[in-house]
Amino acid sequence: DYVFDGTKPPYKPEDAPNPLNSYGRSKLDGELVVRQTDNLRSCVLRVPVLYGPVESLSESAVTVLLTSVLAEKQGSKVNNVQRRYPTHVQDVSAVCRGIAERALAASSASDCRSDDKVCSTYHWSGDEMLTKYEMAVAIADVFGLKKGHLVADEAVDESAVPRPHDCRLDCSAVEALGVGVHTPFRQGITAALAPYVKK
Repeated sequence: DYVFDGTKPPYKPEDAPNPLNSYGRSKLDGELVVRQTDNLRSCVLRVPVLYGPVESLSESAVTVLLTSVLAEKQGSKVNNVQRRYPTHVQDVSAVCRGIAERALAASSASDCRSDDKVCSTYHWSGDEMLTKYEMAVAIADVFGLKKGHLVADEAVDESAVPRPHDCRLDCSAVEALGVGVHTPFRQGITAALAPYVKK
């Protein structure tokens, strides 16, 4: 989703990208390379911040929030400005498989190329809008952990790397294919983080 600047959500697949930072530009560059390499059978799936089972909490910008919750350090500031749509990796896996199966069902590469419903650019994301602060509070709640030390940070750091405010994605194209899956955030994050929370 960082291929967009976050000023005019929700973003449709055909909306013009405008990445604000090098991370977003690298994602857009990847899309362009894929299209130049194989523009007949390739599909692009844009997703937002991901989470799921991890070997290390630092693997995801979502799961790493547990460290702030567990630290119980008073005055722990957590961003409460940028809107995010955390998406479970298993949902993305299901969508990728669904799109691939639809593409494979096409009788030839030319059929796929002419069928925009199969080979195209797609968006998929969780359907719950949460800031990092709200995610951290939800994590504390599901495990019965303390949360009073968490502080909603409403400040915008002008000196930091620019990040989009709200990159909500329009997921209607995937929904039209009938392959969309949504894992409720509290359900997904409970399963993902349970191994890291002492009973």
